[in-house]
Amino acid sequence: MVRIMARYNLHRAVCEELIAEVQESFGGGADIARGEFWKMRHVIERSFLVLRSYKNRGGDADMAERCVWLMLGFPTLAGAESLAELIKRLGINKATVNKCLQHFQKQIPELPILEGQRNEQSRDRMKKSRINQIIK
Repeated sequence: MVRIMARYNLHRAVCEELIAEVQESFGGGADIARGEFWKMRHVIERSFLVLRSYKNRGGDADMAERCVWLMLGFPTLAGAESLAELIKRLGINKATVNKCLQHFQKQIPELPILEGQRNEQSRDRMKKSRINQIIK
């Protein structure tokens, strides 16, 4: 736990919450739970490596970190229970947040698509609609 706290700059209470969530998620036998724990740990580690890269390239660090926590299933750490709540809390438009989510999902395919997240087809339809409005 101390290594995780140091590596991700987490407070003890947050780290304990993460560990409890992971343990709660894996109700199977010890070997299954251990394997699932390491899979989850690997996804978390890769997420934060991509997050570090995203920040270094000038991305919005707060938004990106909250997006990662929400996709990893830790709404307390994200500060929001849903994508809609996160967008409202950040005060950023949905397209910007969605672009950030997709950046991480492309890098780490194991991350889920959140409810309310726009997919490629929705973005294309929206783009065509905007073009049609401009033309009229």
